Amino acid sequence: MSQAFCALLAQAGANPDAGSVPQLPSAPWIEAALFESPWTGMGVLVVVGALMFWWFNRMQQGRVGAIVLVGTFAGALGLFLTARFVTTERERLMALTEALVDVTARADLDALAPMLAPDVRVLLFGRERGFTAQSIPRWVDENMRPGTGRYAVKEHSVGQLSASLDGPNAAQTQVRVRVTPEFIGITTGSWWRVHWRKDGDGPWLVTQIEGLQIDVVPQGADVNAQGP
Repeated sequence: MSQAFCALLAQAGANPDAGSVPQLPSAPWIEAALFESPWTGMGVLVVVGALMFWWFNRMQQGRVGAIVLVGTFAGALGLFLTARFVTTERERLMALTEALVDVTARADLDALAPMLAPDVRVLLFGRERGFTAQSIPRWVDENMRPGTGRYAVKEHSVGQLSASLDGPNAAQTQVRVRVTPEFIGITTGSWWRVHWRKDGDGPWLVTQIEGLQIDVVPQGADVNAQGP
């Protein structure tokens, strides 16, 4: 596929290499249903309640039907409130990933530096790029500072985002990022995987940032991004 055609697809919002990006494991279904995406369970409860109400009414037991309807609606409300007020570790990690993308795109070094573990690494297409916890903020400041950086970002957004817990103190997140650079104004997308570590009661810190796919850039290409 030609780079020109890839660029056209990227501008249209398509992802020409999406099929080649491995995805993280899905969350346990019960955790997702109870705490993250309760809408399916809520819908089932409401439908069941309405059907039972209709059936009991036909059987001349409207009072029982009303009790069942109220009970199912109460269950649906309970699911909503549980998901609303309980934040899972996966949700925290996804929020941290969105924050990482945001502070990097804005070149906010004061917010970026504390998110990085001392032994953080950066890989692009599986290749180590030689960055360190000290050189990453410096590279972002030199190359992504709004108004002056050659890779400065005009607009950015986060698309598909997922998280996977590898253990009590290790996790991964994967995110689809779309950016519009200041110098060219063409929106393009990329896939990134972020590895996280939590030491004791401390915060989650980034241990590895891995570029998996970049629109218009062939897989395995030698991207010009090297740590000082």
